[in-house]
Amino acid sequence: MRIVFDALRAPGDRDPYGVTLARQQLDIAYQWLEDNLGKGPWAMGDAFTLLARPAFARAVEEARPYRPLFPLGAPDRD
Repeated sequence: MRIVFDALRAPGDRDPYGVTLARQQLDIAYQWLEDNLGKGPWAMGDAFTLLARPAFARAVEEARPYRPLFPLGAPDRD
C-alpha cells in the first residue's frame, strides 16, 4: 500500500526512500513464495486459475470501470 499511496501523493510530497523499502519487502516476500510454493503441488491442480473462480472473475469484472483510477494499475491486462 505504501507504493500506491505514494503514487497518489503530489510529486513534491512523495517518499522515494519509503517506496524503496516497500519494494525490497515485496522482493523478499515474492522470493519466499517462489522458494516455497513455486513448484506446487497445487490443491486444485494445474488447471485452476484465479479468473476461473466465479467469485473472483465477478470481482474483476465489476472492478473494470475503476481500473483507470488506480495509479499503478494495468487496465490492459488482468
